[in-house]
Parts: sequence; structure tokens; C-alpha cells
Amino acid sequence: MASHRAIDGTLIPIKRPPDNEDAVYVCREGYHAVNIQAICDADMRFWNVVSMWPGSTHDSFILQNSANLIEFETNPPDGWLLGDSGCLHKSTAALWYSVKVSHNIVYVTAHLHNLCIDLRLPPSPEGDEENVDEEAQQIHGAATAAAKDGLKKGGSL
Repeated sequence: MASHRAIDGTLIPIKRPPDNEDAVYVCREGYHAVNIQAICDADMRFWNVVSMWPGSTHDSFILQNSANLIEFETNPPDGWLLGDSGCLHKSTAALWYSVKVSHNIVYVTAHLHNLCIDLRLPPSPEGDEENVDEEAQQIHGAATAAAKDGLKKGGSL
């Protein structure tokens, strides 16, 4: 069975880093950001997330310097890796944390996303955050532990 996946990069706005790192985190859109590369399958599962590059880094550079490229060149998958021409979009949200914390938030979010798929959790209804029951709190605890475990093992998917 063919394995079709999609790859893209996105700029996540961050809090301004210290002056000695400031310039490299300014993206082409003119704000401070980290550039994230993600690969997902047709079921919306993350197969890989790379969160280690400043906002000024181009998507093609991230791919060229990733283990993904080496893997695809030495072990071509039975299927397609689809991607755009490197166009990135500005997120409407921002992570107002340090660079390191921002990268960790990206990894934890991807781990939690995959855990929700594994547990077959339905998306939360909009505006229903106030009605969190005991089962949801237990799932949250398990998801948090799984994400922390994933970060301890190297912070990648």
C-alpha cells in the first residue's frame, strides 16, 4: 500500500529573543519566529516534526539538512511526499516564550495531537472548555505524561 505524505513549513511567531540572537529569528515577514517543518499522512498523523530553526531559515534549507531527506533518498517510500514551493504563511497566534520553550511547545503539541488520534478522541466542540469532566482530566494527564516522555527521548516524532 502506498504511503502518501505531505510536508510543509510554517512560521510560528515568538517573543523577541535576546539581542545576540535577535536578527536570525526575524523571518521574511518581518517578525520574530521559529520555522517548523512537519510531515503528515492522509490521516493527519504527524510522522516528523523539525522544530530547531530560526525564522530566517528557508524551508528548502531545513529539508536539505534533515534526516528526512537522507531517508527518502536512500529508502524511497512507496508513495509520494507532497510539498509546496516553499511558501509559508503567518500564523495568527504567537508563542510568547523563549526560543527553547517555543520549540518544546511545538514538539509537545505534535505528540498530543498524535495521542488524540490514537485514543480516537473527537475534536472538542468550540467554546466547550468549561465542561471538562473527570475522564477528560485523566486523558489530559496521560497525554501530558506521553508528551514529556517523547521529549525525554529526543524531542522528535
